[in-house]
Amino acid sequence: MINKRIKASLDDIHKFLGSPVIRKTTYRNSTYYCLNDIILLATDSVNPKDYIKKLRNRDRVLAVEWSDLIRILPGETDGGPQSMKFVDAQSFLRII
Repeated sequence: MINKRIKASLDDIHKFLGSPVIRKTTYRNSTYYCLNDIILLATDSVNPKDYIKKLRNRDRVLAVEWSDLIRILPGETDGGPQSMKFVDAQSFLRII
């Protein structure tokens, strides 16, 4: 049985990822979440690309695993579909 505190934390993560401001896409029957949207919502950073770059520089293990965590997938923008960085829920937890 899952500890109540862990279950509450998992529920919070699902609510966070379910936010309407986080773009989502489906790839190979899995849901992926836009990494830039996650960074904007989870941090005070106004520049998610710079935040991610600094994060990777600080955490060498994350930098090595990066290509396994990130998927470049088409995402909707105001200017039409663009290639964007997406993560699944497990990768999201590793990054944060």
